[in-house]
Amino acid sequence: MVLRRYAQALLELATTAGAVERVQRDLNALAAKIQADERLALQLESPRVTRAQKRELLANALGAGQRDLVRSTVLLLVDKGRASLVPGLASVFE
Repeated sequence: MVLRRYAQALLELATTAGAVERVQRDLNALAAKIQADERLALQLESPRVTRAQKRELLANALGAGQRDLVRSTVLLLVDKGRASLVPGLASVFE
């Protein structure tokens, strides 16, 4: 339910910016990176990893060239203590 709200807000912003397809591709790429990197996935779920560390991990995973909308949404999830939800964002966004 919570993730759906973030996805809906992101969809509205992406629609306004004319970037829905690009945002979907970026979300899918990020989800694939997290799924392929078990250590990253575990770190996002770990309460021992600080929010600042999770922000850095995800910023690195996003890499350069990712839409600011995706980066902002993902980092907002981290700031709200919901980093473990990031991998599911792509499937809810669809």
